[in-house]
Amino acid sequence: MKFIPIMEISSQIMTLIEEAEKEIIIVSPYVDIKNWDKLKRCLNNAIERKVAITFYIRENAKQDLEPLRQLNVKLVLIKDLHAKIYLNETYGIVSSQNLIQYSDINSIDFGYSTETEEERDKLVKLINKYLSKTKTVEQSFPEKIIVAKIAEVKKVEEPKAKVEHKIFLTEKQLEKINKHFKDEFPKVKINSTATYVFCNRLLPFGDVMFREGFEIRFKHNIKDYTEIINILESLNFKNNHYEYKKDLKMDNGHPSSMLFIPQEVDNIYNLIDDYIFMTNTILDKTGKAVAKEMI
Repeated sequence: MKFIPIMEISSQIMTLIEEAEKEIIIVSPYVDIKNWDKLKRCLNNAIERKVAITFYIRENAKQDLEPLRQLNVKLVLIKDLHAKIYLNETYGIVSSQNLIQYSDINSIDFGYSTETEEERDKLVKLINKYLSKTKTVEQSFPEKIIVAKIAEVKKVEEPKAKVEHKIFLTEKQLEKINKHFKDEFPKVKINSTATYVFCNRLLPFGDVMFREGFEIRFKHNIKDYTEIINILESLNFKNNHYEYKKDLKMDNGHPSSMLFIPQEVDNIYNLIDDYIFMTNTILDKTGKAVAKEMI
């Protein structure tokens, strides 16, 4: 089993979903994907590839299952479920994290991914032994059509997101970002998958993830983020190749992430130049504020 860095668990779960060709099994007592657009997109992509998806969820829990009911997935209710397992036909992930966006942003979770077919098969046997002989959602709610095909679900127009993501990088483009950042910042631990590049502590106050954009994930090692946020908000990167929209997310008064979203990208090398320039600019502009506020 291979340990998954704490801040990368959700991203590796989404990679597992993206890499599935035949089957996805998700064991998560609590599920909340209503506003988790990235994850919903991964699930929808899998559905379009005709991947069979099964969710095992906790029966005796109050939670909104409507987003799952609108997908072509099998829902199975398990009384007092506590395990969290994510599987495709190739490998699996065991984690303490529920499939909840809040956990992705705020919780401290641990996880491991299987490295051999034998390790994955052991997880499958556990699911078959303890979870498979239980009731589906349809049996719990016979008066409702719970497992619905996409074509049969009434389309509901959702409100537009605060910021519209314009690009989605390919695996080869992410490999280029990974290589250039390792060359530019050799002391930084950088991990890369088919869907993201993750730079651990690229900034003194946070990690950086490259997916739809330049995403800063703030850590809790700063007393007061006010000055740092003001600096980040003031940056316009006018000399960059592309324009960037900003999306700041807060949690109980503390910044959880800030995303710089590039617009109309047509050249990955220009984007990489922008990202390296942005990193160095942020390091330079926030240096004094970080030194003053470090815990």
